[in-house]
Amino acid sequence: MSSTAFKGMMAILVVALAVLGGLYVWRSNEEPEMQETRVETEETSTPQPKDRSRTEEAPETPTEEGTQAEETLPGPVPALDASDEYLRTEFTGKNGVVDRMLAADHLIRKASTAVELMSLSRNPGKQLHFLRPEGGFKIEKGEDGKTYLAADNYLRYDPMITALESLSSDTLAAYYQKLGPVFDEAYNELGNLDQARGEKFDHIYEQIVRVQVPEGPIELIGSGGIFIFADPNLEGLTPLEKAFIRMGPQNTRRVQAKLRDIKRELGAAH
Repeated sequence: MSSTAFKGMMAILVVALAVLGGLYVWRSNEEPEMQETRVETEETSTPQPKDRSRTEEAPETPTEEGTQAEETLPGPVPALDASDEYLRTEFTGKNGVVDRMLAADHLIRKASTAVELMSLSRNPGKQLHFLRPEGGFKIEKGEDGKTYLAADNYLRYDPMITALESLSSDTLAAYYQKLGPVFDEAYNELGNLDQARGEKFDHIYEQIVRVQVPEGPIELIGSGGIFIFADPNLEGLTPLEKAFIRMGPQNTRRVQAKLRDIKRELGAAH
């Protein structure tokens, strides 16, 4: 993979972290909330939030903000140690989710470390704890007495996905073009070589766009705030793939569509 292709793949994955961050904290000590709703496990599937996903073929309409971003990114590339302040200056006020993310320190270093952990099929939750979604983790009992992932959990991630969708793809691509060397520096601090990391990110991106989330009820086993998937096929997935299972099918498709949009923008820029 060329340096340019690597930078494009890195941009896509870093953008995904804004949504995925909150998904990796499921195995925490928070006590789950039990809902009154009972899941019908035979004929009626789990209710889902309104599908707001876009199809892969649907092009994103360029926004005024995005068009301007490509043309007006003046000034020098910030140093890695000054990148937090640069990001806050450029993005504060976009929306509440972005502002909450920007309150953390060492953002580019944490993003690079998280991507490296994802490539190793390890959980990057420690680096992304500041992205925990609001509200408590919810479970519900089925008519069969088993425990299921409550469909309302999917709504917890809507603000993060909406924030991602609110930033035009060409804006994100333009900012990454400028900040690519800063991400490179952060990733080099981890002692990785360009060729190896390019292959890793290509693999991660393919996992993201190919993951398929079950539409029906998802059974859980566990207690005390620690739950795993009852289906060994689901529990055997990588942390990245399981993160999307927890997000729900419609939300997953929204993220996949956005990442494809960003990839197209990055490709058009070269």
